[in-house]
Order: sequence, then C-alpha cells, then structure tokens
Amino acid sequence: MIDTAAESINNTPVVLHSSGENDITDSILKELNAAAPPSALKAVDDKKTDKKDEKK
Repeated sequence: MIDTAAESINNTPVVLHSSGENDITDSILKELNAAAPPSALKAVDDKKTDKKDEKK
C-alpha cells in the first residue's frame, strides 16, 4: 500500500516497504471471523476463488 499524501518532516515523500515476513493479516482475519456466521465466510471464500480464476 502506498499513501501518496504521506510526507516526512522535511516535506519529502515517504514510501514504506515490508518483506511480508511479519504479516499478521491471516491471524487477524481468523480472529475477526471467529464469530461470523458461516454464510458470511462462504461469500468471502467465493470472492477469493473468483479473483484467482480471473488471474489465470
């Protein structure tokens, strides 16, 4: 993600980079979705499958 409005104290653009090694997205999503109804989770899984098919 790039925030095009980000500027340092010197008014220069800032770009952050991450190797993804400490990515906690999956664990956070699992925790947030723990109490979600099964139908809501199915809709998300269907969207992921559709996006994967589009990339092929």
